[in-house]
Amino acid sequence: MILMIKDLVQSIRREMSDRSDKEMMLQSEHRLLLVTKSRWFIIALLFFYGTASAFSYYGNYSPDKILELIFWPASILCIVTLINCFYHFCWYRYPWMWVDRIKLFIRTQVILDALFVTLMVHFTGGVASWFWTLYIVLTIELTYLIPVKMEIIAIGLVSVLLYSTLVFLEYLNIISPVTMPFMIKGLQFNLTYVLIVWFWVFFLNTVAAFVTMYMHKLENVQIRERVIRDGLTNLYNRRFFNHSINSEVERAKRFDRTLSLLMLDLDDFKKYNDTFGHLAGDNLLRIVSSIVGDNVRRQAEEPTYDIDIACRYGGEEFAIILPETGQASVLKKAEKLKEEVQTSGAVILAEKLRTQVEKTKMAGKGITVSIGVATYPSHAKDTQDLIEAADKALYQAKALGKNRISVAVAPKIKTVSKN
Repeated sequence: MILMIKDLVQSIRREMSDRSDKEMMLQSEHRLLLVTKSRWFIIALLFFYGTASAFSYYGNYSPDKILELIFWPASILCIVTLINCFYHFCWYRYPWMWVDRIKLFIRTQVILDALFVTLMVHFTGGVASWFWTLYIVLTIELTYLIPVKMEIIAIGLVSVLLYSTLVFLEYLNIISPVTMPFMIKGLQFNLTYVLIVWFWVFFLNTVAAFVTMYMHKLENVQIRERVIRDGLTNLYNRRFFNHSINSEVERAKRFDRTLSLLMLDLDDFKKYNDTFGHLAGDNLLRIVSSIVGDNVRRQAEEPTYDIDIACRYGGEEFAIILPETGQASVLKKAEKLKEEVQTSGAVILAEKLRTQVEKTKMAGKGITVSIGVATYPSHAKDTQDLIEAADKALYQAKALGKNRISVAVAPKIKTVSKN
């Protein structure tokens, strides 16, 4: 069953690749725009901080020395501002530039940011710089923009390599470290201090990366669920039903097993909608779908998966695929019927659902459901025949007075339960 579900999900992903790619592309574009806008806030803070710092140097340093101290950090910040202007301007004025290039734009931006952060750290004190915190911002940006774990690790290693190289070269005095005002001189050559700061920066960025990747993973799970779930009822949608029923019928053929299909339809739902409004109708659909979801079989232990596949087939109609569920060889009495009928696990479930729905009261009114049952291979030889058999049984239940179950008996339909 687990292998079947994996094959099914892979099949859905292949057939929906275009749709998924477009959705992920759109999501990446909006994420890049959000990061671009957020960068304006960070740039503004850095400009404010730099201006305030420059004024604080007066009285202790000459104007030439102050200009020397702020020249490179200010230049780096100006370059970042120009690049951000380019991204922001192109987004609104030249949207065609993003088409098929979004991944390139994202990777270029992240790598440039890693380079600029490293340069900013160097020109503000190296390992003693307070600007190492920008690496955490960079890590969050990286994991937010790039969905692929291996790419996150690869680009993250670039940042680690840049920072490690900077610290190592400054420690060896290959690159002359910059000493900023209010900073203790010689910290860049203190091995203990260098190692402590390096490990601290590495540790915090690693934690930030894993937390953000975990949040990203949860979001991706939600995206995948939206692809196969109905938004209103949270049952599987019609597309997933079509894939599932085909896969299950083929599996039943291959292993000579039985497979049942329930088709459920709320009685007089249009009248209910017209009387109480569409919001009340939506609420009713949620309640019925909850009853359906609570009664299907599900593997509770890890790995968890659904054994029965409950779907919203369309409008007020639901479908439940029941693998390994067929007619029994014994005769039982369905509830509220005195006649003996041939029943099955599918009919037992159908009667349970019908009874629970009937007990539901909405706006003081009782709700009923009609159900059609068909089983492979008793009533059908392929997928289309099985769906048609269950559908005909459903409409036969409707024609016979509603609030009942009808089992398809090829080529006839036999009523097995009624109110």
